[in-house]
Amino acid sequence: MTLWSGYEFNKAEAIPDPIIDTIPVWHPDANAKPVSETKTAAGTYYGYGKGSIMFSANGFAMFEGFGENTPITWMYYFDEFHWIWQGRCEVTYTLASTGNYVKKKMILEEGDIIVTPRGSVVEFKTLPGSDMKRICGMMPGYALHPRIYNAIKKAKEEEAAKKAAEEAAKK
Repeated sequence: MTLWSGYEFNKAEAIPDPIIDTIPVWHPDANAKPVSETKTAAGTYYGYGKGSIMFSANGFAMFEGFGENTPITWMYYFDEFHWIWQGRCEVTYTLASTGNYVKKKMILEEGDIIVTPRGSVVEFKTLPGSDMKRICGMMPGYALHPRIYNAIKKAKEEEAAKKAAEEAAKK
């Protein structure tokens, strides 16, 4: 079995299902400090580095942060969850995929979790006096583009080669 049998035949390398007998576990660090900061006209986005993302063949989870008054708007192609780890934000959304184009608002606080259905358009905006950290996750199954799977495969191969080189160096 391949991840995308027939999908873009001959354009992408098919790889065997990488998860067949294990469930990946991820332990994000609650005290993680940003390793990068990107300032835009809209606000500030914080990146938390390699340990902030967990990829699997079926989807991913990511730890991310936003500075005070930073809006982030996204149209969700897949069902996702968002867990507010720290801070507060205002959420403005429409559920266009259900034919509901009415904009609605809510406030999310630490510990709140929402699920954004595919097709929804959502803006998260951190509130004054509050940076926000969240964990978001997407589990679209094998619907991700083959480039993602090839990137996962390449990262795993590089990790295996690094381990092999470390083992060889020990001998």
